[in-house]
Amino acid sequence: MSAIVDYLLLPSAITEFERRYLTRMNRIGLWFFCAHVPLLMLVAGLNGTGIALAAVLTGAVVAGPLLANVGFRSPRAISVSYGFTAMMMGALLVHFGQGPIQIEMHFYFFVLIALLSVYGNPLAIVVAAVTVALHHLLLWLLVPASVFNYAAPVWVVLVHAVFVVLESMAACFIARSFFDNVIGLEKIVQARAAELEARHRDMRVVLDNVDQVLLTLDRDAVVGAETSAISAEWLGPIAGRKLFDVLADKAPRSAVSFELGWQQYGDDFLPAELTLAQLPSEVLIDDRTLRFSYKEIDHGDGKRVLVVGSDVTSELARALLEVEQRETIRVFERVLADKRGFLEFFEESQALVEVIVGGAELDDVTLKRRVHTLKGTAALFGVQTIASLCHDIETGMSEGRRRPSDDERSELSKTWSRLCKNLEFLGKRGSLEIQDEQFEAILAALIAERPHGEIARMVARWKMEPAEVRLTRLAEQAQTLALRLGKVALEVEIRSDEVFLDPARWAPFWAAFVHAIRNAVDHGIEPPEERLAKQKSERGRLGLESRLEGSELVIAISDDGRGIDWSSVALKAAACGLPARSHDDLVAALFADGVSTATTISDVSGRGVGMGALRAACEALGGRIHVSGSVRGGVSCAGTRFEFRFPRVGAEVEPRSLLHARAA
Repeated sequence: MSAIVDYLLLPSAITEFERRYLTRMNRIGLWFFCAHVPLLMLVAGLNGTGIALAAVLTGAVVAGPLLANVGFRSPRAISVSYGFTAMMMGALLVHFGQGPIQIEMHFYFFVLIALLSVYGNPLAIVVAAVTVALHHLLLWLLVPASVFNYAAPVWVVLVHAVFVVLESMAACFIARSFFDNVIGLEKIVQARAAELEARHRDMRVVLDNVDQVLLTLDRDAVVGAETSAISAEWLGPIAGRKLFDVLADKAPRSAVSFELGWQQYGDDFLPAELTLAQLPSEVLIDDRTLRFSYKEIDHGDGKRVLVVGSDVTSELARALLEVEQRETIRVFERVLADKRGFLEFFEESQALVEVIVGGAELDDVTLKRRVHTLKGTAALFGVQTIASLCHDIETGMSEGRRRPSDDERSELSKTWSRLCKNLEFLGKRGSLEIQDEQFEAILAALIAERPHGEIARMVARWKMEPAEVRLTRLAEQAQTLALRLGKVALEVEIRSDEVFLDPARWAPFWAAFVHAIRNAVDHGIEPPEERLAKQKSERGRLGLESRLEGSELVIAISDDGRGIDWSSVALKAAACGLPARSHDDLVAALFADGVSTATTISDVSGRGVGMGALRAACEALGGRIHVSGSVRGGVSCAGTRFEFRFPRVGAEVEPRSLLHARAA
C-alpha cells in the first residue's frame, strides 16, 4: 500500500521547470473550462434542458478553478482541483445533453480523464475518478434521468465504474511517467550533472596528482581541454594548441618529426597503430627526457589520440650508469692485459674526438673517415658507448647527408669526458717499461763494449712499439669480433720480423688498419655452415704479418674467406662514376669512399668509408697497397690478401731524432 501511495503522490519539491510548466498548463486549463459555459448553454438549448440553468451551473463550476488559481500557491494543488472541475463539467454535459445520445455523452468523462495526464500528477486523476464515481452513484439514486436516458440498473453503474477505474489506472501510469521523464527532467539533468561533476572532480584529482603527461589530440593534433596538471608544468601552456607547436618551443627537432608523422596518421593510408608508432617516442625537454606512447580512442565526436608521457630521465641515467660501469670493467680488464696498448688507443681516440667535435673546417669525406675510424677502434676496445654514438652520427650523415649536429657533437664530447673521468686511475704515458730480455740485451751490449751507435739504436727501440705487439693486439680483437658475429673462434697466425715503429707516427695507420680486420671478419670469412658446405674448416683463418723486404716494410693481412666479389665492385664503381675497366681500377674503387659490396649496413661495416680511411693513412706514410687472392667460387677460393708496402727508411727511427724531440 505504501508503494502505491508513494507512486500516486509526487515528491514534495517542485523544480522551477515544473512550476513554469504547470503555471502555463493551468492557464490553458482555465480557458478550457471557461469555454464550457457557452458550449453547455448551446447543448442545453438544443435539448431544451434550460439555457439559463446551464449558464448558472456552468458558471458556478468555473468559479472553482478561478478561486483555485487565486487562492492556491502550489500549481500542483490547482491541477488537482482541475480533476474535480473536469468531472463536474462532464456531469453537466451529460445532464444538459438528455436525449437520444445522452449515453454517448459519457465518453466525455474518459476524454477529460485522459487530458488530465498532461499535468503529470496521478492525484488529479484519482480526484477525477472519485468525483465521477460519486456523481454516478448519487445521481443514479436521486436523479437517474440526469445520468441515463433509460432505467439503468445498478450493474450498469458498476460497469461505468469499472471503465473509469481501468482508464484512471492507465492515466495515472501515463501521468507519472510524464512527470518522471519530462516534467522531472530537470531533476534528472541535475542529478546527471551532479554525477558528472563528481566524476569530473574525481578525474581532476587524478589529473592533478598523476606524475605523467596525459592529454588527447583531435585529428588536427590540437590538445583537448582535459590534461594532467603536470603536462603544463613540463610542456608549458598546451590546451587548445597543436602538440607540434608546443614541442617546437621546447624540442624543435622532435616537433618536426612529430608533424611529419602526424600527417601520415591523418592520411589514413596506413593502419593507425603503424603511423602512431612512428611518432617520436622519446623527447628531450630542458633536462628531462619524456617517453611518449600513443593510442587511438573513440571520443563520441570522432577518433582522438590519447598521449601518455612519462619522465624516464632517472631510468635512462641509471641504465647509462650501468652501461658505463660494465664498460669500465671491460676497460680495466683490457688495461690489465695490455696497458700500453690501451693507452695508445686512448690517446689516438682522444685526438679523433677532438677533431670530430671541433671539425667544422674538415671536409665531409675526411670527417666521415674520422668518425668511422673512431667507431671501429672504440668497438674493438670494448668502449661501446662511443662506438654507438659514432654509428648514430654516421647514420645521420649518410641518410640526411648532413654533418654532425651540435647535439651529437655535444653528446660525444660529454660521453668521452665521462669515460676519461672513469679512467683517471690510468694516469698518462710518460715512463718507459722494459722487459727483462731488453734489460739483459742492453747490459750485455755494454759489457761487450759494442759500438755506441748500435747501443743507441737498442735504447731507441725502448720508445718504439714492436709491430708484433700491435699485430697480437689486433689478432685478439679479431677473435673477439668473430665471436660477437656468431662465427667460430678464428685461427690467427702472426708472423713478424724485428720491426719497431714509432707509436705516434704510426697511430693513424693502425687505427685505420682496424677496418681491414673488421671487413675480413665480417665480409670475408663465411659463417660456419657456409664454410662446411664449401668443404672448408669450420674455423676461419686470418694471417697478420710484418716483415722487412729489401728497401720496404710490408704489413699484410690475409684470410681464407669467400674473396672479393669483383663484379659487385665493378657495378658499385660504375654507379659512383669511377673507372672499372682494369684490375687496378677495381682495386682503386675498392678503397674509394662510398664503395661497399655489403648488402646491409651494420655497426661493424657496410658504410664504404673504412677502406678509404685506410688508403689515406697508408699514403700519408708514403705507402702503397697491393691486393692479391680473392679468386671467388667454391672450394677453390683463395681468400684475400692485402699488402701495405712502405719505404723502409721512413719506418726506421734515427736515435738522434728522439733527442731532438725531447729537447724541443
